Amino acid sequence: MSMTFLLTGGIERKENVDYGEGRGFESAKLLLLNMNDKKQTELLVLNKGGENYPDEHPSLLFTCASLDGDTLWLTSETEVFEYSYPSLNLRRKISYPFFQNIHHVFPYGSSSIAVVSTGLDLVVVLSKATLEPISFFNVEGKDPWHRFDRSIDYRKTHSTKPHDSHPNFVFSLDDQLWVTRFKQKDAVNLHDPSDQIYIGGKGGVHDGHVIGQYIYFTSVFGEIVIADSASRKVVDRVNLNEIEGTKRPLGWCRGFCLDGDIAYVLFSRLRSTRIRENISWARDVVTGRLSITKSRVVAYNIKTREKVDEFLMPEGSINAMYSIIPNRGGEFD
Repeated sequence: MSMTFLLTGGIERKENVDYGEGRGFESAKLLLLNMNDKKQTELLVLNKGGENYPDEHPSLLFTCASLDGDTLWLTSETEVFEYSYPSLNLRRKISYPFFQNIHHVFPYGSSSIAVVSTGLDLVVVLSKATLEPISFFNVEGKDPWHRFDRSIDYRKTHSTKPHDSHPNFVFSLDDQLWVTRFKQKDAVNLHDPSDQIYIGGKGGVHDGHVIGQYIYFTSVFGEIVIADSASRKVVDRVNLNEIEGTKRPLGWCRGFCLDGDIAYVLFSRLRSTRIRENISWARDVVTGRLSITKSRVVAYNIKTREKVDEFLMPEGSINAMYSIIPNRGGEFD
């Protein structure tokens, strides 16, 4: 694997101002990180909203990047962008009223992409050719519009919390779409929600990567959970907190990629709103004034259970980190 990676995320607004849910980020960024020399390069920035965002204090961050041949799919909270790769020329962008708090875009087969509209507990399949919707999946197998009104433009809504499931990440298993569900701590087959992989643990589930016969999940608590795709059972848990040897929270763990036995994991620094919201595991171990951990990329050997490398994101770089994907030979000026 290349030792250069594409990272997505955003820069927080001033910490001493509580802007409220869905308003917290002022700038979206796509970065290139070289883990050999620890050099980072800013590739793309989004620092203005527009018609597809709330009129005031839009939350601007790139929530996902997915490589698909010579195409880089990139998402903000309300838009999907198609860039040429590696030249990064914008080919198309698309937005729909049902795009709210997008967390992931996944190239599905040769002719479609799946978009996770987390704010509506929804996965939408779009045609690659036209970017028109093909199908809608509520992640609990319910009618997609049982809670939401399709006539409303949810892009203008800062937040739709509380969510029923808070889906995060789509993957394909046996040619069918699956999605991770934060609140249920599992992954389910969108075509048959009774087909489930229960992950459990202290934190909600985020990523789910199919590698060979196994699926590697991340928990925001700081675990890599490995499940067998055939049995649908968890076969191993890699507790990154134990590897670090600390009782303090490592951060908010989302993005992950694997090179042999080396896992590259993203940790976003914890915001006080995260503690207030739902991180009982963080409240249990943090006493007194919260010491905010820096956002960082950490490499672990998941076979020997050792930490082997780390890069701390410098001030002015991204605070909330979502995707880490290998840069497959792309050369950037």
